[in-house]
Amino acid sequence: MTERDHHILDDIARYHYLTAAQVARLHFGRQHKLAQRRLRILTQAGLVRRFHPPEATRAGFRTWWYCLTRAGARHVSEPRVIVPTRPPATLGFLAHHTQTVDFLVWLREACNASDGFSHRLLTDAALAIPGRRRIIPDATILLAKGERQALCCLELDRATEPLRGTHQNALTRKLTAYRAAYDARAEHALAEQCGAPLTGFRVLIVTSDDTRPARIVALAEQLDLAPLVWVTTSALTQEPGKLDARAWRVRPGEDQHALTE
Repeated sequence: MTERDHHILDDIARYHYLTAAQVARLHFGRQHKLAQRRLRILTQAGLVRRFHPPEATRAGFRTWWYCLTRAGARHVSEPRVIVPTRPPATLGFLAHHTQTVDFLVWLREACNASDGFSHRLLTDAALAIPGRRRIIPDATILLAKGERQALCCLELDRATEPLRGTHQNALTRKLTAYRAAYDARAEHALAEQCGAPLTGFRVLIVTSDDTRPARIVALAEQLDLAPLVWVTTSALTQEPGKLDARAWRVRPGEDQHALTE
């Protein structure tokens, strides 16, 4: 076991399921073959489980995913964290999870390459709205520089849900719920976990469809949510992480913005 092996196990515990490409970005300078070789050694040592859901093969996916075994979970630095040691039940969950982790890996790269920015994932960080159901983002992120903090709620859009209409998964319903959370100052309940009072939050939407960002920000404008909603495409997460990348749409017709703004 090398020090890097321990870091790899810690990251698999943190993100639950990782691909070799994600491990390569985190620990091998994007050198995919080096990551694959080391993951093979950890798999043979019984610390990591490699899996490939049968439905992924039928759908044409060739990606392998990795999770910890029970033996591997005993090596993580935070043993209190609940670590899944079995593959998830559905490919749909895994595809959505992979998109989420792609963004978190991008953000980690971006913070490491920035001057003074850091980020932290908040666990069990739902936005409670009085008299309504809670909003549980795909990830709740605290972005910080010095004493300044910004709360960001990540939402992954796979372009399979309608933007408008009465369907329970329509994006309009989700954005309306975020508006209610903002009006109710729901972020105040997270102040203790953040270590400081919060004022407002951003909703970061990452979509897999190049045509959706302009339509989503137009919808947010109509719902009186601009500039709360920031939208980009998943192509951003495949590039090296840069916080000052001007890739986020905020208002219709405006130039794109960077997360550092």
